Amino acid sequence: MLIEFLFTKMQEWFLARRELATSSKSRLSDVCEEVLVNLMMDSTGMIVRPSTAYLFEVIDKSCRPYVVDLEAKTCTCREFELEDFVCVHAVAAIGKRTGISCYDYISKYYHRSAWFEAYKGVIYPLGDYTAEDIPEEYENWVVNPPVSEKRTSGRPKNKRIPSIGEFVSRQTCGRCKQHGHNQKTCNNPIPRLPR
Repeated sequence: MLIEFLFTKMQEWFLARRELATSSKSRLSDVCEEVLVNLMMDSTGMIVRPSTAYLFEVIDKSCRPYVVDLEAKTCTCREFELEDFVCVHAVAAIGKRTGISCYDYISKYYHRSAWFEAYKGVIYPLGDYTAEDIPEEYENWVVNPPVSEKRTSGRPKNKRIPSIGEFVSRQTCGRCKQHGHNQKTCNNPIPRLPR
């Protein structure tokens, strides 16, 4: 059954990810740690000019200047504040300061503890759910699939809002000269012409 399959798949996922989080030796999740290592490698060769203890101008390899404010956790590339994870320019700026680490500027949601907390919950096995008592009022219920309405062919007609000064012209039949239908759908007898 589909529900049994989903439960067992969720149990497997939670167990595997919980064990990964437990066995990890890094401060961040494995993926985030790998991203940080790549950022550190990419930040080598950048020119860092400190303005204050927390304000830096970082010139990347393509000679573009970026302003990094470590106190406000911002960079003009906007990646630092949007991702809540250090950007390559912030990594270069942090590398020039002593006594601080990149981990101090990364959101707690990227840390291993948050990774473990996400999969801390337990998906309990279903067991024999057929043995459960079903209330009598639900035993004889018949659940039918939803009724599907056949779509009409062609483009769907949308009611548009008429602009100011626009009047709706009523349809006039060319055969009987009455309003509300056309010649093709006219069921009225043909009027006699006066002689």
